Amino acid sequence: MNSRVQNDTELGRLMHDLHCKNADEMYSKVLSERVRELKETQRGVDAMCSEMEKLYHEGMERGEKLGYERGEKLGMERGEMKTKKEAAISFAKMGMSIEQIAQGLKENVSLIQEWIAEGMAVSR
Repeated sequence: MNSRVQNDTELGRLMHDLHCKNADEMYSKVLSERVRELKETQRGVDAMCSEMEKLYHEGMERGEKLGYERGEKLGMERGEMKTKKEAAISFAKMGMSIEQIAQGLKENVSLIQEWIAEGMAVSR
């Protein structure tokens, strides 16, 4: 539905009302009275503020939880890759073939080659 279409139909007038900031400009009496109550009375303003605060805190809690979970997962993945890289370099220094290392670490050969090349360049 395109809410920008605000023609002279029942749906168009509703879309108009949903875009209105001023209750006096609304077609729907029921909607304008509710908007007026929520925006212009202390009770309504307090109720809206309370709801917004709840939404804010729920969003913050969800964001913190997701951020922690994602950060924890990312950290674990990075740690696992670092460990595999160090193992690949050690195994290569011990004379294991790249194919054996890749098979043992369950990684592809090109990644193992890249890690070993980086490791050898750093150790020089």
